[in-house]
Amino acid sequence: MVSLFTPDLLTPQLEKSALQVPLVVLCRSTEWSSAEQQTLALAVALQQAGRRVLLAAAAGSFLLQQARTEHLICVALPTGLRGAQELARLIRRQLVGVLLTTRPADIGLARLLKLWRGRGLQLVHRQLDHDEVAPANPWRRWWQAHSFRAVDAWVASFPRQARQARQDAGLNPRRLWVVPPLFEPSGARDRPGRQSQARHLLRLPAPAPLIGVVAHDTQGPMFALETLYRLREELNLAAELVVIGSPATPAGPAYWAELHELARQLRLHHCVHLRPLHNSAQRTLFYQALDVLLLPSLASVMGGALLEAMASGCPLVSLAEADAPDLLEQDVTGRLFTLHNVAAATTALATALGQPAAGQRMARRAAALVAQRCGAQQQSLQLESVFQYIGRYQALV
Repeated sequence: MVSLFTPDLLTPQLEKSALQVPLVVLCRSTEWSSAEQQTLALAVALQQAGRRVLLAAAAGSFLLQQARTEHLICVALPTGLRGAQELARLIRRQLVGVLLTTRPADIGLARLLKLWRGRGLQLVHRQLDHDEVAPANPWRRWWQAHSFRAVDAWVASFPRQARQARQDAGLNPRRLWVVPPLFEPSGARDRPGRQSQARHLLRLPAPAPLIGVVAHDTQGPMFALETLYRLREELNLAAELVVIGSPATPAGPAYWAELHELARQLRLHHCVHLRPLHNSAQRTLFYQALDVLLLPSLASVMGGALLEAMASGCPLVSLAEADAPDLLEQDVTGRLFTLHNVAAATTALATALGQPAAGQRMARRAAALVAQRCGAQQQSLQLESVFQYIGRYQALV
């Protein structure tokens, strides 16, 4: 039998009521990455909105442990066929109406569960930031494409994801939706600390204008070094650059050595500060210490990276090709430039440094938009509308 967990010891009456769950969130991953964190946050948001939610997770996974601390009803799925059979019996016995997946790897099992349950089960896939919709292996690609046909609603986080999913998975456009992702800022949004204090704690120069860049990839910091060179040599602005590490930063000392060597070649080594920080509290200090945050590469304007930057409350100079063009607007929530355009980025940075009050106003608007459109309440309301729509559609066909 699958194991049922609730926060407290169950009485027989409570156990009976707790099992009557109309929505199951399925995630069999044994990892604990941003995808599993988003899955947990999504399940919690739906439950807080009034949905009866059951989270089906791999036995022994950290996701399962965290779900118990969040007071979610959850089942521990054994591996292999046994887990699938037990979950199928639970879904049929409790007349579950919606099965929600967050990983493409789980859609194959979800398809089988839908076949066993019949037309009474709606299959919804919530696409997260880093889904692999078209794997390189031909057999896996065929199997996923075959399984995707059973999906009643594919919910992408951004228009770019939706276009890619339609192209790679051959999805019916009538089953494709775009709902902004659930994003909860981790305390950085209001930038509560003083800039001088943040700079002191991070050992950064107090008087200099500081431009920040998050090292999501190799291209972003390299581009930032080129803009810094132009700011200092052509515009005579004594700005300095802070490069911060992130979980997505290429691993190993070679990456940082390459940045250091380029800074030395451009004679910028004395005004470039490398901070390979991963602690969320230190990331908050990082945003507080900056005068402007540069988003120079595609990796920095996609998915959660863009939302974190906007929610930080730090003035932005960003690449215009963003995942969320309705959030990131020129002179409304930030200053924008086109891909590879060093001259335009340099001009935008100079303007941002010269007009700090305007930058702060745009930063506040950016943070407010993320809170408004990517909050838990908005997420659950939009997903509920998807559930209701496909329920009515199924009743008509």
